[in-house]
Amino acid sequence: MLGWDWVRKGLAMWMRCPEDKHVILNDYLQGWAASATGLSLADLRKAVGLLNWVAAAFPQGTADVTPLTHMRTAGEAIYKRQSDASPAEVVVPWTKHGKVAISFWHEEFKLWNGCRALFADFGPFYSWQALIQIDASTDWGFGGFLWIPPRLVGFNRPW
Repeated sequence: MLGWDWVRKGLAMWMRCPEDKHVILNDYLQGWAASATGLSLADLRKAVGLLNWVAAAFPQGTADVTPLTHMRTAGEAIYKRQSDASPAEVVVPWTKHGKVAISFWHEEFKLWNGCRALFADFGPFYSWQALIQIDASTDWGFGGFLWIPPRLVGFNRPW
């Protein structure tokens, strides 16, 4: 979570991308999206690192880092075979998914306000807030309950 601004709004905590980073990343995305042939290995390394960082608060882009990671991996293999080239000289051609991914990031990132509310995902450190049980396996009908402590609500209906 390094590099994010932390903002408190009422009871909620928000993470915000600093404005200068937002502008710089938007410029990178514009340049990468404009490339017709592909990206250099140096640019792919930069893109994957930066987009993984941003995905912490821009989850809609998380899945679109993977095609760029695949391109970077292909570029690393090319780089190892061409010992006299620098990462900036190794150009990896666009894959279909890589071009779509960078286009998505380019279009959607510039619309994003740079903020995301923090919340605790369900996991071993956080328990449920509500418990629901539903059963529809009887000949008579179905039923269930919803428990949000201290309130318990039940329901049942015949078929």
